[in-house]
Amino acid sequence: MYIPPTRRNVAMSIMLGVLGFAILIFFISMISLLKNRAMIQVESIITLTGTGSAAPLNTLTQTSTITPTSRPTWTPPPSPTTTITVTPTPTRTYTQIPSLTPAQPQTRNSRYRLNDWNLVEADRIIALLEARAAREGVPEWYHAAAFSQQEALLRFPDALEATGWRWQIARNLVQAGDPEAISDYIALIQSALDAGQVRSSDLPIWFQFYEKELTLEITSLQAKPGELGRSLIQISGSGSIFLWLLETPNSIQVIPLLDDFEPNHDPQSAWHTQDLTGDGEPELIIYRITSPGETHFPKPWIFDQSQTPPTSLDIQVRLPIDLGLESERRIELAGNAQGASDLVLIARVFPACPVDVSQLFHWSGEVFIGEPIEYAIFPDTDLLAWCEVLIDHTSLVWEPTDTFSIAEVLLPVWPPAVDTEGRIYPADGLDGWRFRLGILAALTLQPEQARASMQTILDTPAVPESTWIVPARQFMEDSQIPDNLFLACQAAPMCNLHNALQSLVQQSDFNDPSLALNYLQQHGVVTRVTGYFDFDKDGQDERWMSVIPRPGGKLEFWILTHVPGGVQALFVQIFEDNAPEPYYHNADETPAVVQLESGSGFILERDRISNIAILRFVDVEYARPTVIREALDRARRSLLNGVDPERVLAELLELGASARFAGDCAAFGICAQYYYTLGLAYDLTGELLNAIDSYLIVWRYYPLSPYTLMARLKLELLPATPTFTPTATATMTPTITTTLLPGETVTHTPTPIDTPTTTVTP
Repeated sequence: MYIPPTRRNVAMSIMLGVLGFAILIFFISMISLLKNRAMIQVESIITLTGTGSAAPLNTLTQTSTITPTSRPTWTPPPSPTTTITVTPTPTRTYTQIPSLTPAQPQTRNSRYRLNDWNLVEADRIIALLEARAAREGVPEWYHAAAFSQQEALLRFPDALEATGWRWQIARNLVQAGDPEAISDYIALIQSALDAGQVRSSDLPIWFQFYEKELTLEITSLQAKPGELGRSLIQISGSGSIFLWLLETPNSIQVIPLLDDFEPNHDPQSAWHTQDLTGDGEPELIIYRITSPGETHFPKPWIFDQSQTPPTSLDIQVRLPIDLGLESERRIELAGNAQGASDLVLIARVFPACPVDVSQLFHWSGEVFIGEPIEYAIFPDTDLLAWCEVLIDHTSLVWEPTDTFSIAEVLLPVWPPAVDTEGRIYPADGLDGWRFRLGILAALTLQPEQARASMQTILDTPAVPESTWIVPARQFMEDSQIPDNLFLACQAAPMCNLHNALQSLVQQSDFNDPSLALNYLQQHGVVTRVTGYFDFDKDGQDERWMSVIPRPGGKLEFWILTHVPGGVQALFVQIFEDNAPEPYYHNADETPAVVQLESGSGFILERDRISNIAILRFVDVEYARPTVIREALDRARRSLLNGVDPERVLAELLELGASARFAGDCAAFGICAQYYYTLGLAYDLTGELLNAIDSYLIVWRYYPLSPYTLMARLKLELLPATPTFTPTATATMTPTITTTLLPGETVTHTPTPIDTPTTTVTP
């Protein structure tokens, strides 16, 4: 239905009026309600009074009191204290890095130009080298990875990745076994402390933020007056390094104490503090608790903390004792008469049948003196059979006295129920152990105890049919211990002939090696050739001899040398030559290296305390002077540390012109590194063509070097120049032939002669 506009306007006005009136009523109601609520909270007194002739006056009073309700008070939370300020460095996880495809360089150097080096290219080469180093696991690749990061840091010092590069450099140098790693970690820690990025107590968390594979521990030490604090820092993971942190009101110092990084073996170290010198100040004692691959008895490192920085205290140098077994180490402290403590270092070997080898160190006022080593065995009843394996081993590498001291302890509990294979142990196992003890007693020059052990087997065998009765009787009959010990040992099982010869020399009681040699020859030792030679170059010749230990056996080379109280016999090696001729590897070197054959040699050393002699065997090769290698290292460090590249370039060119360079470069395997460093120096000085030539030398002549990978990424191959070959083609013009009829005439227009055209085809 149609509604006129006038009527629509009237209806709309009425509706708006009604709506406005409703809103007005709503606001009036709300105001009235709020006023009523406010009146309830106003304090008021209402009094009602009634009057009567007989009734007393009653007053009713109602008091309304406002009782405030406590509301929770908002306390601002404490402001957090920022303890670590770090610049997050983006870390990339490379699952698989495609390496460069092997290729041969072009023959003409002019085909190359230097790549425009930028942050992306630097990051790429670092990623490639890091991945390859992790795969190869050899120092050369870790060194190259560190080189690439140092170069990136030189070119782009303000890059976001710069902090990460510094940490990667230190880590790669650790993996390469480079002693520069400790300096890099000290610089990282020192700079962070100086800049206020981290407090010393928060160093472990800060360190873990950047370094995922190593751990840092910090322990507070007793501070002196005037110091804010002193601490010991230990960084562990591929061995350990120990740093000393001293905080004063004016400075913070990070001082290196000990670098014991060994990525190939990863020795674990621990430390302790105790007053060992009696001055009231505790010394810092650091020692290895495990050292895979090391079989020598360990020695601790001791630092005097009364000095600033701590100084290393001397330990009397003694000859190394080879236990022939790896060990776990610990220390114990023993009080002494001076009111201080002595240090006892203990190495436990062969856990299946544990033996503790211990040595006490006592402060003499100037040096720590190591006392003689002691041995103690702690057999497990359930694993007793493994003790036989231990004694078999120690009989070959230890002194007979040491083996006898632990084997004797096992006699009351011998034999075990089963052997190491779980089989029933032989019934005459007790007699076998008695026979072993008899042999060891004879080798330690205890003839009475040796005879007693053998006689016990004969008188009271473990079983009537004991297989050890005959060997015991034979040993008793064939020898008059100790004079005929060597002959008796030749036929006796479990008897070490080397120990027998050495014991026979000791028994001779001669101070002259020549007289001791005669004594050996008179008591069963067969010699082929003898001679004189000054093995330790002390001005006094030793005697040497070529011995046939058993009929038909191989010749052995021995040395007889004078020691306090007699003569000592040293076995050198098996030597087939009937007429050996010892000679010096280098007559001018000290200590003297003596050779019997090319490729190997030995050094005769003496203990400073007892003057007992020992042989240290060494690999012998031509010892090149290291001046070229050291000069290259200095030049490389200077270039990467921002020294003027013109100056470094001059040093490298002078080094390459040296007469020794060609030989030493190949001998030390540093040619590729040299030419890459030379190319980088040319690059930084703007001599781009020379830089290209140097990088191409690396690529052409050292294709397997990590520096070849680096050099290839620096070069860009130019596109080939197009070559044009002319090809001649003929374009023919058609000719019109006209036939004339009688009476017809034709006007002829000459046609141009066919002209060949040339089309050039690239």
